Amino acid sequence: MLEDGTYAILTYNDQARAVNVQYAAGSGGRLVIDGYNGERNELFVLTNRGGGYVTLSPVHAPHCFVATGNLDEQLTIQSADAGSSRVLWQVIANADGTYTFQNKADGRVMDVAHGSTEVGNRVLSYTRNGYAAAQSYHVSCVSGGGGAPSTRASVADGYYALLLTADRNKCVNVQYASTVVDQASCVVDTYNGEANELFHIVPRGNNLYTLHPKHAEQLCLNALLANPVPGYQMTLHNYEAGDEASLWEIYQVGSAYSFRNYKTKLMLDDYCNGTQDGNKLIAWSYNGDTAQQFYLQSAGDTGSGGGPRVSARQQAMANASLSYLGSTGYNGYCQKFVRVAGQKIGLPGGNAPSALAACNMWRVSTSMDNIPVGAAVYLRSKNTASAGYTYGHVGIYVGDGYVVHAQSTVKKQSLGSMLSSYNYLGWGWQSGVDLR
Repeated sequence: MLEDGTYAILTYNDQARAVNVQYAAGSGGRLVIDGYNGERNELFVLTNRGGGYVTLSPVHAPHCFVATGNLDEQLTIQSADAGSSRVLWQVIANADGTYTFQNKADGRVMDVAHGSTEVGNRVLSYTRNGYAAAQSYHVSCVSGGGGAPSTRASVADGYYALLLTADRNKCVNVQYASTVVDQASCVVDTYNGEANELFHIVPRGNNLYTLHPKHAEQLCLNALLANPVPGYQMTLHNYEAGDEASLWEIYQVGSAYSFRNYKTKLMLDDYCNGTQDGNKLIAWSYNGDTAQQFYLQSAGDTGSGGGPRVSARQQAMANASLSYLGSTGYNGYCQKFVRVAGQKIGLPGGNAPSALAACNMWRVSTSMDNIPVGAAVYLRSKNTASAGYTYGHVGIYVGDGYVVHAQSTVKKQSLGSMLSSYNYLGWGWQSGVDLR
């Protein structure tokens, strides 16, 4: 069963063709095939009505429903009671991922005449016969009921740049630093730390967030104008508590993040994965493309020695390690502590049996200059008879010269003081996952 949402109903043999209410007519309007371009008369709001049946209401005429007709008669939309069996359809999932729509009143199905995808071809009420080209459809969710990455993320309150996956020198930008409600548009721009390309991510409870541009924090990223049709450019709107179009779910995808609007279920999307300045940011249905994945770069924190800014995932790793301070459960198992902290933010466990093995597998640099926050710091005891020499030692760099590591307890200690007992071997990333 499909979830409630807004869908395009695409033909079996050509997903560039969709079921369409001809001429965007109202009650009595006929269903035909047309080229799919996201127009309101080719998008249908699917609503579950109980008992395994749904109604299909075109976006341009929400008071109407797709209704059955006589055998071999063209289907129409009708203003009718949502409980009428004539407008109730069973959505049957086929083995190939397509769907068939069967009417409750007469048992007939939605059928493309002769399976032809020619523009203007009729959509009929016909006996179910298993002819996939005519009676099976691909459905594309454009709002509500859509998918999302599998892992929800927790992001600390702060200012962040949203960097493109395709080019980390480019970011999400409020064009011309506009403050005009519902007209201030989001575009791609070269990142230089300006206020209109920094967003204050504010937790609003229930793992939902709002995103406010630093140059105009009374405004926030809002998908109101993108509902329910995807492809509309993202704009800013006045922040109003409880406005679901201003609330965002944040998902973790490797080292990047995806943003799904709570109301529309549409994703923040870099149109066609473009990297040119001025390329628009749109709302689009989830497809897992890198155009829907962004790197978060904190606007304030820096690594040791004034190094690169700290990403949200680097800070998450540091925070995870700090959450174990005082724990006695990792005595003699320093690499296990680092692994567990990494798994807490979604990193794979890796297969390093010891700190020294991890160093040999994942070390990036032997330099102590600009160690990144969240990186694993590898050391080896100066006492050649100790386990710390045989197996090495490791901790997590949390900034300002400090490392969190596990000995008899998990503690925070300056790297400088640790070097009185350990030789420095270098730094790397737990499981080889770069968090920057």
